Amino acid sequence: MAALADTVELLVSEIVTNAVRASAEHARHQQDSGHAIGVPTVRLWLTSNGDRVLIQVWDPDDRAPAPETAGLAAESGRGLLLVETLSSQWGCFAPDDQDGKIVWAMCVADA
Repeated sequence: MAALADTVELLVSEIVTNAVRASAEHARHQQDSGHAIGVPTVRLWLTSNGDRVLIQVWDPDDRAPAPETAGLAAESGRGLLLVETLSSQWGCFAPDDQDGKIVWAMCVADA
């Protein structure tokens, strides 16, 4: 599991960063439409069975993440490319019991 620590840390950072941006944008839209809002919220779950780690991050925005084409000098836009490259699998789904989405990534030892 120690071999996965750096990869998991990087994937959590990328997925949570995207979720915070999506949550903040969602909150701005809510505020612009006259709804009272609180602090933008994200949720993080890490689950492991000893051989693999499942990362799940929820945010209130219903839109699925979409890869961007980043120019050579761009300072952002490569997060999903990293997620796709470093995880064994990743995806996104809308939970049945709440708004928003969950982006998930699986890291497997020796993958």
